[in-house]
Amino acid sequence: MEHFPVNLERYEGAYALIAKQAPTTAVIFVHGFDGNPRTTWVDFEGMIEKVGSQRTQWSETDLFFYSYNSLDQIPVLAETFLEFLTSVATLGASIFTPSDSSVRSLGGGFSLGAPIDFSRYRGRNPYKNLILVGHSTGAVIIRDALRMRVASIVQKNENLESWIKNRDEEDNHNRLIVRSSLRFFAPAHLGVLAAGKLGVALHLPVVDRVFGCYLGSNPLYQNLRHDSPTIRDLRKATEQLYDQHKLEALKASSLFGQHEEIVFLGGYTHDYPTQTEPGHYHQSICKPGVTFPQPLNFVMHVSSVSMNA
Repeated sequence: MEHFPVNLERYEGAYALIAKQAPTTAVIFVHGFDGNPRTTWVDFEGMIEKVGSQRTQWSETDLFFYSYNSLDQIPVLAETFLEFLTSVATLGASIFTPSDSSVRSLGGGFSLGAPIDFSRYRGRNPYKNLILVGHSTGAVIIRDALRMRVASIVQKNENLESWIKNRDEEDNHNRLIVRSSLRFFAPAHLGVLAAGKLGVALHLPVVDRVFGCYLGSNPLYQNLRHDSPTIRDLRKATEQLYDQHKLEALKASSLFGQHEEIVFLGGYTHDYPTQTEPGHYHQSICKPGVTFPQPLNFVMHVSSVSMNA
């Protein structure tokens, strides 16, 4: 095993796979609406140990699986995620609080626990690369968190180009964040389809009506409607910030299943061209396997780990 699992006790439901050697890269995974880090990203844990030519890259990578409840609106969820993101970018000691003695299986040969002193294995060197991976709603949360952080940095620094070149260690984590690579699986950043499965559920009778009522009254789901102010304003603000500053953390790569049935296909004006994968759907597109390694290749694309090495 080239990674060991760690409870992230400050963030309920979150965990990490920590590289046994000094890492160069951190990858943060954010699940979608009503998802969780274990079922959304199933098989990432085991597959990173079997990826052949990519194994060296993954062995030098820490993986963080973030968790949230699908109840609050996007701005609130983004603020909380931004705190988590900052903790990872600064290698904050509190994020690696030693676990109690309980151990539970994650699958893929992993059991969840924590070492007494992980830093003994690795030191405290900062990450060189940061990759943010979102599925569906997770992509919207990531984009709003980055919008907040970039807007704050721009407000404090009149000359952004000079700030980026600065070597002041105190703000290195923010420079890492604005250079981060975005890898989105079936992102909901253009909103959900009214004719998709979620939309259809709102009009179904009897038992399914319960689920429809849940969606209809859920603030987060209302945020995700394609015509909501949240979706519209986030896109406008992100595109304006990118147009002005050309920061990598505002430009996403997106991968959809060919049979996408939940969200609108596409990205923001400045994003990389959208990719689609034959034979896959909204839920399957982010789950790697022996016969479907594309999610691993997509996340660990050469541009994600070379631009800042």
